[in-house]
Amino acid sequence: MSSSRKKSPSSRIFRTVRLKFSLMSRRVDNLITAERLRLYPLVFIVGLVVAVTISSIVRIADPTIQGAFMPDYLAHWTGGGLLMSADPGRLYDPETQFAFQRRALGTEVGLSWFVSPPIVAAFYAPFALLPYDISGILWLMLSTVLLIWCALSLRSLAPTLMGRKRNVVILAVLASAPVFELLGGGQDSAFVLAVWLIGIRLLNSHHN
Repeated sequence: MSSSRKKSPSSRIFRTVRLKFSLMSRRVDNLITAERLRLYPLVFIVGLVVAVTISSIVRIADPTIQGAFMPDYLAHWTGGGLLMSADPGRLYDPETQFAFQRRALGTEVGLSWFVSPPIVAAFYAPFALLPYDISGILWLMLSTVLLIWCALSLRSLAPTLMGRKRNVVILAVLASAPVFELLGGGQDSAFVLAVWLIGIRLLNSHHN
């Protein structure tokens, strides 16, 4: 009896917590409706656009506040620039990369280290012919276009899904966290995904 009495307070607490959690779960479930599932991604997309725009303006105006504009792209742009420099043999030298980025940005920020294979530097070399900020904006626009094209390409990969829920799928893709990282950091994910999708289409065309 004494043992059961000692356990009863904890049991009551457990039941109370479980009941509150159940009620909270039901409230959360009530918040998720078909209409809101369309609205929430729109809110995230608007927030993404605003955040990327403000961050880009601040980083371009003064890189010392938040760091370089699109730091991932800066690393690739640096590789392209050093490959065309007078001493391409120092492509992977951190001090050379740091000095190159300091000249490009006009100030010192954390090093965006280029570690990719030389073929990647060759791909980015044409972009390195432009001033960094202009080149970065061009890459941002290109990534956005490629990302939208990749989302629309789901029509051929998942025709049933896109036929029924095309708008919801596109909104969900564009509102995802990886998209924020891609656009904010200047990653090459959209380009790689586009190449991958083109490869799948070519394979399917030869197969058919």
